[in-house]
Amino acid sequence: MATETTDVMTLEQAADYLRLPVDETARLFEEGRLPAARIGDRYWRIQASVLDEWLRTAAYRNLVEARKAKGRRALERLEAVREQILRRRDGVPFPGGYGAEVIREEET
Repeated sequence: MATETTDVMTLEQAADYLRLPVDETARLFEEGRLPAARIGDRYWRIQASVLDEWLRTAAYRNLVEARKAKGRRALERLEAVREQILRRRDGVPFPGGYGAEVIREEET
């Protein structure tokens, strides 16, 4: 019977694979942010495939968060422009909202 081989890594090997300090990798293990198995009181083990999947999902989460942050910054800039235009209009609200046509009108 053939057995399936898996790439099981130690804490140190996982840290090297992730290019992180060992203490940071241990903290990720202890906090459960990386799904590693604790063996006894001293040893950690994790499969390389688990690390690969974690990296893929972490990269996706980072991309999503970056896009959300970019959207929030754009909304903040838009709100700042709106407030600036309102100040120039002495607080008089825009007729029918504050669409692009009103902003273009104020720029001239």
